[in-house]
Amino acid sequence: MTREMRFHGGRPPPNVIDFSAPLNPLGVPEFVEELLRGYSRREVIERYPDYEYRELREAIASFFGIDSEKIVPLNGAAEALYLAFLAIKPRSFLAVEPTFGDHEVLCRAVEVPMFSIPYTLDPVNFRVSLSVELVLDLVEKLEKPVLVLLSNPNNPTGCLVPRKALEKLLEELPDDAYLLLDEAFVDFVEEGSSLLGYDNPKLVVVRSFTKILSIPGLRIGFAYVASAMLAKRFDSVRQPWNVNSIAASLMKSILVEYRSEYLSFIERSRRTVEKLRGIYVAKLRSIGLEIYDSYAPYILARHPWATHPELQRRLVENRVFVRDCSSFRYLGPCYSRIAIKNLEYLEILVEAFAKAMGLG
Repeated sequence: MTREMRFHGGRPPPNVIDFSAPLNPLGVPEFVEELLRGYSRREVIERYPDYEYRELREAIASFFGIDSEKIVPLNGAAEALYLAFLAIKPRSFLAVEPTFGDHEVLCRAVEVPMFSIPYTLDPVNFRVSLSVELVLDLVEKLEKPVLVLLSNPNNPTGCLVPRKALEKLLEELPDDAYLLLDEAFVDFVEEGSSLLGYDNPKLVVVRSFTKILSIPGLRIGFAYVASAMLAKRFDSVRQPWNVNSIAASLMKSILVEYRSEYLSFIERSRRTVEKLRGIYVAKLRSIGLEIYDSYAPYILARHPWATHPELQRRLVENRVFVRDCSSFRYLGPCYSRIAIKNLEYLEILVEAFAKAMGLG
């Protein structure tokens, strides 16, 4: 049997609580529910989207205070990687790993050499960090142009590279190297962590709306391409109707008509995730799980006493399903990612782990 080419969370068996897909524990906000109820309207469903997405671009630009000409609408943040390969045509690809993405499959398909550099996982203090100097050293040795992929906060570790370190990385990258910065979960961390709007032509920032709003089925995000010339190349290789009418109309309304409600929801989500994450980490560490510090709505757990398949089998028996991290480079079979959910689910999660560890 060949190894599955793609492996993602969010496909739990029946009758379990899904801790594999990291979404906002607050769920879908009421103003989104209200807007979605209106999309049986013919003027939205029975017409093609504007393939230039002018109104959506302007809404994004106004909300974030960035240039609309540097915005590329995306069918979910994952689309950005494919557009980057077409627009940049890299001769080398460097991923800072472990990280989410289909980069390995894509590199094989287009025959671009792939290289990787690991985060440092401290097994004593359970912290994750990145050496920018190591990234820069490796980039210098690779054939140009180079495309560097980095997620911040990182998926699946939850590591957050400080903004100053990212700025150093960008400023010292060669002119023929580009940073694709995946900020799909940045809405959950403190303000000032994002590089959205940062003026460096080597930067492409990828943002998602679906994580913070708990609407992954709608698939919508955008790329901020700091170089106007490169932004045009990104847009030229984008499928004309890559974002459906409902998703485009929904986000335009949220960013314009519900701006204040959306901003308040983001702030409440940050506070909620930070509080819940602290409780989850403390409880799971108290029963002996090795939990790494995180800045995201998920946590990385190490369980050296069992591989993930064995652990998952025991957890599913107790109605819990977590994300297998053996598909992530540098982690191995004894790591799992656990999404942060509401407190009502914590007791079930802890009890399932306790039984899986022979404590219950």
